[in-house]
Amino acid sequence: VGEDLLAQSFQEVKVDVAVSDSEATALYHMINGQDKDSRWEEPSIVSALPTTTRSVEDAILQLQKVLDSAQTYVDAVVDNNAKVAVSREIGIALADSLNSFAAQKASANQQSALQTRLQDLVMVSYISTLTQTQALISEKLNEVLV
Repeated sequence: VGEDLLAQSFQEVKVDVAVSDSEATALYHMINGQDKDSRWEEPSIVSALPTTTRSVEDAILQLQKVLDSAQTYVDAVVDNNAKVAVSREIGIALADSLNSFAAQKASANQQSALQTRLQDLVMVSYISTLTQTQALISEKLNEVLV
């Protein structure tokens, strides 16, 4: 009534969020790059992105597990281990995978896409560090002023 506000209401609006490739990369690493022991309690934990070295290390470890599994299967088949079911289809798939991997060279488009992704990841890492630094400076200024 007049200048006095009697009520407020919240109108829910349906929103579709479009995410670019670089934003998707950042979100993926922010969510999946967390340590197993970390909890989502501290802002520094939520906003932390893994380093490029850590990302490469995790990818190499996953690849190593897959290769170890394939090597164990192949060794068991070669040794005629009765515990392993021999499958012609798996053997053909492994041979095809190895042949295509050895013969495949990254095309210019693939190299360009990989370089773009790498640049996006490095930029997101830089922006994350910059944001963390800005937040820490702001926090310190607030402590000094209060």
